[in-house]
Amino acid sequence: MGLLVKRVNVSLLSISLLIAVFSDVINISSISMVSSILYFQFFYVLGLYIKQYKLLDYIKSSVIVLVSIVVFSIGNYVLLLDVNMFKILNIITAISGINITYYVANQIHNRVGWYNSLLIFLGTVSMDIYIFSDIVKIPFRILLWSKLGLYYEAFIVCFVASTIVSIFIGYMLRKNHYSRLLCLGIKK
Repeated sequence: MGLLVKRVNVSLLSISLLIAVFSDVINISSISMVSSILYFQFFYVLGLYIKQYKLLDYIKSSVIVLVSIVVFSIGNYVLLLDVNMFKILNIITAISGINITYYVANQIHNRVGWYNSLLIFLGTVSMDIYIFSDIVKIPFRILLWSKLGLYYEAFIVCFVASTIVSIFIGYMLRKNHYSRLLCLGIKK
């Protein structure tokens, strides 16, 4: 994908959208991970496209955010009804959710100082949380969810514990050059 950074255009974006929409059909190996990769590659290419053409300023528009809220609400309602539309509805709903999230984050950034610092910190540790959170959640899920049947408590404990422990693991790994490179992809 690194080669695409300089070559993202409408044609590539359209092709990646078609691949994402028909990812289940294209995946002849029937391996779910392949289907997921084919689906999520669209969002990667879309991000490159938005960055290359500096389209983030357009997402800040109140009109686009209002349209995104309507589309997101309707899309989630229809998805709850389990309507199968070759993933196009999932993609449209996800894009509208991304627009809303970006708008809210931008509003927080512009208005509140300590929120801004918190978001910057969470942004620097987000990969740590993404990589390690599932591993941390396993014992809590087994004990609280499966053994004790404490569903809501398991959700809260998993969220808090996986976030805090993942940040700690990432911090410890950053101390060693090789672990930074192997686990976190950081070369410095």
